[in-house]
Amino acid sequence: MATKAASVLEPRQLNEADRKILDELREGRASPSYLAERTGVEQTYINQRLRRLDEHGHVENLARGLWELVDDPRDDVDRADATADDVAELEREVADLQARIESAQEWLEATIEAITNVNGAEAEENARAAQAALKGDEDGED
Repeated sequence: MATKAASVLEPRQLNEADRKILDELREGRASPSYLAERTGVEQTYINQRLRRLDEHGHVENLARGLWELVDDPRDDVDRADATADDVAELEREVADLQARIESAQEWLEATIEAITNVNGAEAEENARAAQAALKGDEDGED
């Protein structure tokens, strides 16, 4: 039995037959003759491509002539794209939250000033403790 290759195939390394085979195997297990019938690709070439996909760990020969999809290399690209999109979205959300926090801190500072003017130093101390908690300062220091 051949040893599995260390690396997976990249989507750019797949040819049209590989893509057709992977698409069919996404639907479930299949034999080379079934894949040839469904894809219009010669069965001998299907066998060659299945062996190559197997060498790279993308398909598995479960029994004589019965193949199953293990890992579609095209999914890795989709995950990478999704990850990049997710990171960009999270960066936008973080920037929005930072702007909201800055606005809340400005509002809180104005509120503390108003409280101090009306209620004195003890009210200011309580408000400053709340402000420190908002900033994540456990000591209550500014």
